[in-house]
Amino acid sequence: VRALQKGLLYAVDRVTFRRVIIDLAHEKRCKYMDFLKSLPLLNLTLSELEISKIADALEEVTFSVVGEAVILQGDLGDAFYIVAQGVASVIKDNIHVATLNPGDYFGELALLNKQPRAASVLVKEAPLKCLRLGEADFVRLLGPLKDLLKKRNEDQYKQYKKYIDE
Repeated sequence: VRALQKGLLYAVDRVTFRRVIIDLAHEKRCKYMDFLKSLPLLNLTLSELEISKIADALEEVTFSVVGEAVILQGDLGDAFYIVAQGVASVIKDNIHVATLNPGDYFGELALLNKQPRAASVLVKEAPLKCLRLGEADFVRLLGPLKDLLKKRNEDQYKQYKKYIDE
């Protein structure tokens, strides 16, 4: 690297850099672990080690505009989401079929069934913060829950069938 003009350069040694990265990762893990342990789906079926691996893989995404789409009906599923803050609306064929609050999750059936998204999820109250788990991590980390997720959610979503069929 060659400077084009006089300036000030800061350097961080390897040990300090690693310590900062490890501290940030630990802080993130602790923050998400508490939240994930509060979710009955995960707390009742996964060990603490499995939950910590999920916490490490999560990415926080924020949607700031009411009406903004998190996922759109018909799109290919590429991630699983957990609502961390805010409220979202589930829209199927332009009909409101559900409201999602902190702790609720969505996007799993498209991943489990390898089908397009069955509904859209839009921001109802901003900001909407979601924890996102990409498809590869979802399959790797939530594989033990595959049958439970499919059974539980397909049964739950049957209550919305009347809106879907109309």
